[in-house]
This record gives sequence, C-alpha cells and structure tokens, in this order.
Amino acid sequence: MSEIQIVAELEVLPQYREAFMPELRALVDGSRGEYGNRRYDLTEDVSNMCRFFVLETWASQEALDAHNGTPHFRAFGAFAEGKLRHMNVTLLKMVC
Repeated sequence: MSEIQIVAELEVLPQYREAFMPELRALVDGSRGEYGNRRYDLTEDVSNMCRFFVLETWASQEALDAHNGTPHFRAFGAFAEGKLRHMNVTLLKMVC
C-alpha cells in the first residue's frame, strides 16, 4: 500500500490559542516518534495566528490507523473539543 499524506487545518478560537501551543507540541512530538510516520510538521498561517496546518505523511493506512488510536492523539482530540472555530482534514495520495 502506498504512503498517505494528510493536511489537517485547525483554526483555534482566539481565547484558546496559548493553551493550544503545548498541546500541539505534545501531539507533534508523540506523532513523530511513531512507527510508520514519515513526516509530521506543524505550520502556522502567517496572516492568522490561530490557524494551523499539520502536514503528515504515513507509510500506510495501517500506520495511520495506529496513530489515530494513540493516547497522545486521543488526548489532543479531547482537549480540542469545543475550542476550534474550524477543522478540516484532507487525505491525499500521490498521483505522479
């Protein structure tokens, strides 16, 4: 099975931005150490400090499924509940 790439867009409600930073860092640190992770980068929109993009590459669907069940991923999801203005997750595959 081929690699899976993900672009996850998160827009945090402004009053939660500072509280999100250590949670985002913990998510990135935990995810980078996972088997099957090829890339896990956190980026910030230069014109909106509350808008983040997580750029991910996983070796396989199985690696992604395992990631989605990890304690750090589940903890981040629980923390983020009710604190986001917008979230969009796009799964991508290479075409050429």
